[in-house]
Amino acid sequence: MKCQGTGGNARPLNCGLRRPIRMRARARYFVLAAALLIYNASADQPEDLLKQLGSDLLKVRAAVGDKPLSVDTTGVDAMKGLSREKVISALGKPDNCVELSRDECAALESWTYYFFYLPPGWRGGGPELWLTFRGNSVVEDARWQFSR
Repeated sequence: MKCQGTGGNARPLNCGLRRPIRMRARARYFVLAAALLIYNASADQPEDLLKQLGSDLLKVRAAVGDKPLSVDTTGVDAMKGLSREKVISALGKPDNCVELSRDECAALESWTYYFFYLPPGWRGGGPELWLTFRGNSVVEDARWQFSR
């Protein structure tokens, strides 16, 4: 392979390489592998997600004052497949179960957790975590709804 430039001393970047195409392919694989590692590192593991959500929910439930508060939402797909027991031990009693017994709450097909605080007299809403259970035992669907 001759290293001829377009003029002057300019030479292609891959000048002198025996197989420039193979090098590009390796670079693509490297970029793809790096992207997958970053994605997997940032993907929410169920235990880490439950810990974060539990911490956020404690902040919201402890909120007082004259300013509304809500938390940033994150992907909750990692909750799919978790048992009711894991969810309730990490997040506490769901907001749609406040007036229900533990058995009545366990019989519900879905649970809702409010991740926002509104001071008295305020109107509006915020992020709500909705969990739907399959066969009343494990999370089938987890998603954010935003109330107004």
